[in-house]
Amino acid sequence: MIDLHMHTTYSDGSKTVEEILKMCEEKGLKYISITDHNTCKAYNDEAYKSNNVFSGTIIKII
Repeated sequence: MIDLHMHTTYSDGSKTVEEILKMCEEKGLKYISITDHNTCKAYNDEAYKSNNVFSGTIIKII
């Protein structure tokens, strides 16, 4: 399963990058992409950089 459209608290989402990664791992997603509006800050977030939670592939869209 994939989800290529999700937003974090850097945009209009209600979850942090870490919370999203944990949730995606729990749901067994294989591919995800964080698509915050007008910012790429999620990809500079420490949880993204050190990602030891999500085992799937993160498609970085900038």
